[in-house]
Order: sequence, then structure tokens, then C-alpha cells
Amino acid sequence: WAIVGMAHHISIDRASLFPMMSQFVGIYDAIKTGKDLATVSAPEFNYVDFTLWHNARLASDLMKPDLDWWRSTLEGLPQSSKVLPFAKGERPARSDPRRQKVKTNLDAKLFGRMKRVAAQSSGTPFHFVLAAFRAFLYRYTEEKDLVLLMVDGNRPHPDTDPLMGFFVNLAPVRCNGMFRSSTNGSPWM
Repeated sequence: WAIVGMAHHISIDRASLFPMMSQFVGIYDAIKTGKDLATVSAPEFNYVDFTLWHNARLASDLMKPDLDWWRSTLEGLPQSSKVLPFAKGERPARSDPRRQKVKTNLDAKLFGRMKRVAAQSSGTPFHFVLAAFRAFLYRYTEEKDLVLLMVDGNRPHPDTDPLMGFFVNLAPVRCNGMFRSSTNGSPWM
């Protein structure tokens, strides 16, 4: 026998694999040993419960300061960036889901150098790559104000760990201005 499972990436995230496999194994073991399927433990709550909690939290006064901060931080933001000069066409009126990927690996020596350079400004390799990408975009667009969306795949609360669902969030990072000083006086974006 074989079980084939398919799910669209918008319905579950990577962290959902462990609870999903735990449920499959629990059901398989129950069937194999002749136990009642009701003996397989289920999560205490489900994704619908999470959405109800999340929406109530967003509507509460508790979130007002955070929402106000995001509104003021993103106020006056341009709708979109300029098309890069080497683009093969204009930006389509509707989003096109087709994308190209470029994958590469850094050798250990280059990665070590990147970590050292980042550490000199109290940064991480993530900060290094973010700053390099920001410098690349500025080089070709000269835009001083833009937002980069960072994928945050962390679960919003430990109680959501056993749930299956899509918890990925896009966190906007606004880059406005060229450089500012970091805490140790080094130039940083």
C-alpha cells in the first residue's frame, strides 16, 4: 500500500509537516493494531480557532498601538518601484505568477568573510544580504524610499505548533534614505 498526499503551499506551511506526519502515523498505528481511531490524539484546537482568535485580537484595543505604528511607518509609501533598466518588458498590469529562480551556493571561505564584514557592523549574514540587495536596487533605480517584503514563517504562538495551516506572514521592511549610523557609528542601511 502507498499513501500519496498533495497540498497546495498556500494551505499548509513547512511547520505543518510534523503535525501532519504525526497524525498519519497515529492513524496508521491505530488501524494496524485494530484500535479505535478515536484513540488517536487530535490537536486541542484547529486553524479555524486560530483565525477567530487572530481576528478578535486584531480588532481589539490591544493591537491599536501596533496598527497605528504600522500605518505611520508605511504612510506615503510609493505603490511600486521603478522597473529595472535591464528588464525585458514593462511591469504587467496584472501580476504574473511565472517566476525565474537563480540558485547558487557560497563557498565556506566567502561565507565566512561575509559573516566577518556583517559582524563589524553588529549585523548578521541576513543583514549583509539585505544591505547588498538594497544597494543593488538603489544603484539601478535611485529610489530612496522602498519596501522589501521579508517572509516570516514563525508561528505566532507556541499553541499553534501542533496545527496544520498556513502561518507565513510577509513583514515589510521600509528602506527610506540612504544610510544612517548603526549603534557603533559604522555606516549601515
